[in-house]
Amino acid sequence: IKPCKEDFQLSTHDLKNCVSNNPDEINNSLQQFLEILAMQEVFFMEGRFVSYGTGECYLMDPSQFGFGDRDMPELQEGKYIAIGAAKGVRIIEGLGGFKRGISAGLVLDAKKAAFHIDNQDLLEKVESIFRRTRADLSRGIDQQSILILSKALKGLYVRCTYGKNREFVIAGISKENARTSKLVHKTGEMSVENYFVMKYSIKLKYPILPLIMERCQPKNNLYPIEVLVVCENQRVSKGQQTSSQVQTMIRACATDPSVRLKQTNILSKAMKLDNSNQHKWMG
Repeated sequence: IKPCKEDFQLSTHDLKNCVSNNPDEINNSLQQFLEILAMQEVFFMEGRFVSYGTGECYLMDPSQFGFGDRDMPELQEGKYIAIGAAKGVRIIEGLGGFKRGISAGLVLDAKKAAFHIDNQDLLEKVESIFRRTRADLSRGIDQQSILILSKALKGLYVRCTYGKNREFVIAGISKENARTSKLVHKTGEMSVENYFVMKYSIKLKYPILPLIMERCQPKNNLYPIEVLVVCENQRVSKGQQTSSQVQTMIRACATDPSVRLKQTNILSKAMKLDNSNQHKWMG
């Protein structure tokens, strides 16, 4: 990261440098500045939006703005459809071409994406994935189910509910469980199940479920499913989606133009980018 020059100046009226037939001569500084400026409400209104760069944001509580279940159909496996906006600043030529007039335009459109449910017990998510009760899961799962679980959870950030509540990304699912997996302690070798009793006074309820794996060197760390929760604000990756969820997403995004326009207007108002509210960040 290079430090900002103290004498750096930018004129919001100088758009000529944003346009050139030679790509090497184009200066995107003003365009990037306007992108950031249009996201100030999103960046600084804590608890209202989840943002991804300067181009995407999603409402944390869409019901505050009148969105309902029809706008955000339910997904299986501990996932939900979030609604938000995709935006960008575009350089627009005037009637006489770029030489006669140049303007900056804000392009805004409603956008939907699949997210993992925040702070959900990982065990509850596993229940939803297999559509099985905890009583069924207490008897363990087979090797085929382990492969399914690995595909569904790999890349997901989780948090420990014990100790220092550390967070990590799931690298995979171990074939071993808390009863069969051994670790070396200063008192000798013991199972993961016994280690949790000794170290944290936690008696595991599902010791024969497979362990969650964290990639580490020289040896991977292993965690019981029941002591983990899903971290906040995580989008569902392509690899974590099932074919039925993809179909649900397609149907949810295929809205009538009039409905889409209404949703876009609501989002622009929430971001303080509509004409009825003067954007305080823009003066």
